[in-house]
Amino acid sequence: MVDLLVGHVNNMIKYKNKYALLLITLLSAFGSLAAYSPQVNFDISAESVPRVALYYKGNVVTDKIIDFPLVVNGVSQHFEQTSDFFYVVGNVKNVNVVFADSDFVLHSTQGSAANVNLNGDFILNNVSSNALQALTVPVIGNISQALAANGFKVHFISEFLAGNYAQDSYANSFTLLVTPIL
Repeated sequence: MVDLLVGHVNNMIKYKNKYALLLITLLSAFGSLAAYSPQVNFDISAESVPRVALYYKGNVVTDKIIDFPLVVNGVSQHFEQTSDFFYVVGNVKNVNVVFADSDFVLHSTQGSAANVNLNGDFILNNVSSNALQALTVPVIGNISQALAANGFKVHFISEFLAGNYAQDSYANSFTLLVTPIL
């Protein structure tokens, strides 16, 4: 009977060892799965570039032409015009505005050699400055924030009285540059 009991204990030890070996194998397999599980890291970034838009009379005027006829001013008797307010809307604090041209000259549209020389100015906070030199202008976040204090005007006036120019039609285009200040 002792032999039978010893044999039964030996069988239990064998099975116990097999179960232990199976358990160790399974644990090591799961452990190796955990060690080789795929991992993905996300490197996330965002960049906001400077953006500005020029508004005139409540409309965006980027890449558009503004019709700006000069009429004879009843008081000064010069060809003259002052614009409504321009506003710059964007995500920077200030911009520089300047005309890209080296001078302001209207040429005859009928082929004559006659020209009309102009003086051009920016007006910001009721202060005039030469439109051929950069002017720093505040930028607003939304056109609904437009006030006289953050808008600027453009003023052109002929060098001489309108009566001093030959009867003709005169025209030219001038380019306004708006550059964000970073």
